[in-house]
Amino acid sequence: MVVIRRAGLKDVPGIVEVHCSDLEDNCWYSFPGGKRVEAKKPSDLSLYERWLNGGSWMSEQLCSIYLNNLLLAG
Repeated sequence: MVVIRRAGLKDVPGIVEVHCSDLEDNCWYSFPGGKRVEAKKPSDLSLYERWLNGGSWMSEQLCSIYLNNLLLAG
């Protein structure tokens, strides 16, 4: 049986880990001058570039903001 509960901010690291593990070929990309270039590691990317790789779920900072807004909205 699967138990579903409301996510909280303590769940953010796990949410990000799951979504980052789903990257095609585990490749991150930067976008200098609008060109897609493979990045050596995710920590080399800005928050915006991480978002471009898959949305708010690709960074703990952005995921925390997104989830906090959902929780505040009820």
